[in-house]
Amino acid sequence: MARYSKQREVIENILHSTTAHPSAAEVYAKAKEVIPNISLGTVYRNLDSLSHDGEAQSFTVGDIAHFDGNIAPHPHFFCTKCGRVKDLECDMDKLLSLMTGLDGCEVDSETVLLGGLCSECV
Repeated sequence: MARYSKQREVIENILHSTTAHPSAAEVYAKAKEVIPNISLGTVYRNLDSLSHDGEAQSFTVGDIAHFDGNIAPHPHFFCTKCGRVKDLECDMDKLLSLMTGLDGCEVDSETVLLGGLCSECV
């Protein structure tokens, strides 16, 4: 686990205060409101560290990395029109049990990302 820093604490608080799954640029904009002299590089390093340490999830939609402070295994839905990402409620163990082709495999991480049009873009 990385050492404590004010920057890391602010970035972690941003992730835990939203369900919007922000990009690094969006986290950077929010962090600058609290720490005006924070650099984009610092935000990227801390997001990578939080993801690596298991304190945040990261996943890529298109070519944009999104971050989630909710580390419990859960699937996501992204809108291919507006780009919105949202959490889906699902029993991940049950979902994994329905999948075929896992014979003899040991799953130690899950990323379920469904895409389509959200209710506002349909």
